[in-house]
Amino acid sequence: MASAPTEKWLQLPSATVSGAIAASRPQNHFWRKDMHERYLFVRYVMVGVANTLVHAGVFFLGILLLSQSLANLIAFFVSASFSFFANAKFTFKAAPKKSKYLCFVFFMGGLSYLTGYFCDELSIAPAFTFILHCFLSLIIGFLFSKFLFKERGVQ
Repeated sequence: MASAPTEKWLQLPSATVSGAIAASRPQNHFWRKDMHERYLFVRYVMVGVANTLVHAGVFFLGILLLSQSLANLIAFFVSASFSFFANAKFTFKAAPKKSKYLCFVFFMGGLSYLTGYFCDELSIAPAFTFILHCFLSLIIGFLFSKFLFKERGVQ
């Protein structure tokens, strides 16, 4: 049975109200992209806070016996290892692999070194260097980890 013809101006769009609201949001904005992205980022930040505490703990225990540079190097490797395995399991629910571990540690180590190098060259105060590094490692580290743990064809 054919339905009666309706005027075009009387027809309602097939989208739901929530769909219309979602469609009106900017789709390229990081915070509004989708719930999965926010979920991953919040979990990454939680691991990052724990990672910072691990780094600080190892560093402050290390300087009791070692120089600052050696204590910081050891603290970096311990905290980067913790971060890699915690993010693999807790954030991205991926199986950690040796090649990805090495890639992560060298990448984050390079980021740490370059941040320190440029801040030294620009004579930036150590406290600001630390804050800048925390910010950069949070954002760049998240994007790199997301790429590193991405399963081909899944995300």
